[in-house]
Amino acid sequence: MTGTETGDVRVSVDIRATTPQEVDLDAWDEVVEVSLSLPGRRRGVTTFNVDDFDLPNFPEPGPYRVRVHARGRDQGQDLLNVEDDPVEEHLILVWPAPPAPETVHKLTDAYGAMIRAS
Repeated sequence: MTGTETGDVRVSVDIRATTPQEVDLDAWDEVVEVSLSLPGRRRGVTTFNVDDFDLPNFPEPGPYRVRVHARGRDQGQDLLNVEDDPVEEHLILVWPAPPAPETVHKLTDAYGAMIRAS
């Protein structure tokens, strides 16, 4: 979930062949890992504005691990319309891995706490 209701949000998707070695906790407000199973033909990352983005496709069906990073959601929530550079950023790392329980590395933003409480 983004904190920015309107305006731009920076999103990066990095699909890797192997597990990332380190978790960068200093640069991010929230970092969580989950498992993702992609059994079907459509394997990719999408958005409501599909024509506006060049997002990667997953190389093949199968189980993946997804590490989602977020920062700037509290600042983004406070702004009704962001016309300059985005204050909110997300990084999504994906790699092949067997299913595993959710791993919470860091939860520090107020927006995330509000979403989890609802």
